[in-house]
Amino acid sequence: MRRKKSRTTAPRKSTRSRAAERVLARSCVFGLLARALRYPDGELFAALQGGRWAAEVTEAARRSGVGARSPFLDELRRVADTLPAGLADLQNLHTTLFSSGGACPHQESDYVASHTFQKADVMADVAGFYRAFGFQVSSVTRELPDFLGTELEFLHVVGVKEVFARQHGHRAGASVCRRAQKTFLTDHLGVWIGVFRERVAHGGAGPFYVLLARLAEGFVRAQHIRPRALVRPSAPVADLEGSPPCSGCP
Repeated sequence: MRRKKSRTTAPRKSTRSRAAERVLARSCVFGLLARALRYPDGELFAALQGGRWAAEVTEAARRSGVGARSPFLDELRRVADTLPAGLADLQNLHTTLFSSGGACPHQESDYVASHTFQKADVMADVAGFYRAFGFQVSSVTRELPDFLGTELEFLHVVGVKEVFARQHGHRAGASVCRRAQKTFLTDHLGVWIGVFRERVAHGGAGPFYVLLARLAEGFVRAQHIRPRALVRPSAPVADLEGSPPCSGCP
């Protein structure tokens, strides 16, 4: 009597495992981009200068599905070459660009809202996403909820939560995390990241932050989302249309 071959679920498990690995890798890239956008310290500068940051982003991006010939990976190779000479120079540049009243605001509400009430609505909506996943803005860094680095970090956190839910069989929880990431990219980060990159390119930022802004936009676009239209680009950016890029930009 012939024994029936038992069915195996190994291929299906393998597929699920690979999918979870891609989600975790994508989450890692978002987290690394968020770290690079915060005020630089000695640890970050050493990682950037020594190539460790770029290597970690490259590895995670490849595991997330970014193709080997992607311009995103090509630009990562230039990170160390675009850095200022020392940490103090990078810190001064960050302050000049991104501090209150600086050349390049890095809060969403500065790009999508025209008055104080609209800005409050944007920040409240972003903060609502955070609260839904137990995520609070640090009182130590004193960043606003719609700071670019915080929005990227939120996507990092929700990606990790999705992987946790997948690994523990919580399909509904994983689905909620996936929908939240897509909605957040469509309604928030994906809407203004391109305008932010334009502002940095014209803001005398120097090559490092110009490159970093391109990397952030490139990875967001790689998620194949269709963001809602930006109804009102910020006036300063509109004023810069057609002007030549800064002399120090690559």
